[in-house]
Amino acid sequence: MPFLESLASGTPVIATGWGGHMDFVTDRNGFKVGYRLRHPAASMNKPTAIARRFRYLFNGSGQRWAEADEGSLVRQMRRAYLNPGLCRQKGRRARLDAARLSWGRAGAMMKRAVGHVVARRKRR
Repeated sequence: MPFLESLASGTPVIATGWGGHMDFVTDRNGFKVGYRLRHPAASMNKPTAIARRFRYLFNGSGQRWAEADEGSLVRQMRRAYLNPGLCRQKGRRARLDAARLSWGRAGAMMKRAVGHVVARRKRR
């Protein structure tokens, strides 16, 4: 939600190019950071981890999360800082993109998707 709230306020986001937010964060409204998919426990066990006490929640087989590439993050932050005009342009696009989203539209999309799945199963 914080990414979407930022976009709705006209502020572009800097985020990894992987995850649920990719449904609405684009190159036109944000700055994508490179990443590596890693097992969460590997990062959670580091002494610098923010929430080490919750690492047991991330020990599932096959779990992965996007760990940001620090160099890519630095480059995107610098790009945003050095290009306020680009940030304004992305911010305008962000506001327009976010305005198209709503809980009602999300519900309607989900209903259509479920309808398509049900219809396909009936044809089999």
